[in-house]
Amino acid sequence: MNTHFLALAVSSILVLGLLFTLAFTSLTVGALEWLFGRPRLTFLRSTLGENGLAFRFSWNSAKEEAKINLIRIRLFNPFGVPSQLEVSKEFEAHDSTFVMDLDLGMGLRKILESCNTQNATL
Repeated sequence: MNTHFLALAVSSILVLGLLFTLAFTSLTVGALEWLFGRPRLTFLRSTLGENGLAFRFSWNSAKEEAKINLIRIRLFNPFGVPSQLEVSKEFEAHDSTFVMDLDLGMGLRKILESCNTQNATL
């Protein structure tokens, strides 16, 4: 009778250990995916002057099959001037990591020169 309880205790401990190990592994992989697996936008120095915006956009194209062909910058500045402004530019579609240098015109200059941007959302 004692051997049955001993075997039951050992098997219960092993099953609980397996469950905790699987849960910890799943949470660790999810955290690493959240930290390193999402799309990244890096701003670079533009060669097109004050109206230029250079950026690098990278993502896992095997995981997320998407084509990017538009950049849109929206300014919502409730306590400043101008209060709302949007600049967008289309380019040829890319389906993997790419670098782009675009001339966004006077709209980008207006966004950069707007007043009271401490409470603004970009």
